[in-house]
Amino acid sequence: MTDLKLDRQSRLTSTDDTTAKSLLEIFNHYETDIEVSGAPSRTRALLQTIRDNIIPQLAEAHANAAGAPASRLTAADHDMFLQTLLDGPSGSALEVVDNLICRGISEEDIFLDLLSTGAMRLGTLWSEDGCSFSDVTIGLCTLHDILRQYSHDHDGIRHPTDPAAPRILLATADGDQHIFGLTMVAEFFRRDRWQVVCEPGLDTAALCRLVRMRDFDLVGLSTALDSSAEKIGEQIQHLRRQSRNRNVKIMVGGRLFNQRPDLVTQVDADLFAEDASIAPTIGRRVLAKISS
Repeated sequence: MTDLKLDRQSRLTSTDDTTAKSLLEIFNHYETDIEVSGAPSRTRALLQTIRDNIIPQLAEAHANAAGAPASRLTAADHDMFLQTLLDGPSGSALEVVDNLICRGISEEDIFLDLLSTGAMRLGTLWSEDGCSFSDVTIGLCTLHDILRQYSHDHDGIRHPTDPAAPRILLATADGDQHIFGLTMVAEFFRRDRWQVVCEPGLDTAALCRLVRMRDFDLVGLSTALDSSAEKIGEQIQHLRRQSRNRNVKIMVGGRLFNQRPDLVTQVDADLFAEDASIAPTIGRRVLAKISS
């Protein structure tokens, strides 16, 4: 207990927290007055406990609170954002995002939580006849606008591309039109300094032409469609055969693989990323094994 007390006192006296230092100085003056006045021993013992334990704990709690991560997104945040997506002009939705970032919400939380949830809720509302197809279209355009505002392409100085960085081609599976998630995946790869070609909506023949012309280290395919389970394995075979890089690796992701991870091996993919934020790290890890 004595060691703990000394440790707390030393941290308190060495801290940059002016509030804590001021509190300790005031208390020390007060304690001196009590001792001079001849207060009972019980009072002096109480003062010592406050000085040695309570004040250091208060200072420690104050420091922890100052350095604590910002609060995460709330249900009210999601509801407000969804309403701005349905209301129309992207300016209001951008303003909501700007305010959340000023509040301390990270861009990663904006991408993976706010924008992704907004897209899913738009889809749910449409399937339940809660909004029109036009509402969904406008909302998705707004989401793309927001993603562009905070993207690598919008601010190349902040996220410069390394010419020697690994190269990835990102695409959707044949017939899949869920392009917003793929666009977000591309953003995370750019932030990790990859050279990224993102081509949602291209069919297998067009993708094969790309991998014949350019030397990609990794090809990423995303799908949310259950019907893709039967076709994507064939698509992967075509890409491997046509690839200029004979050691190209294939990454898969999207709702289908999140729900059925057993499909990863069935379609002959090399790796699987559960969400956009971890995909670049997984990709680099696999490529590092090839070069080692």
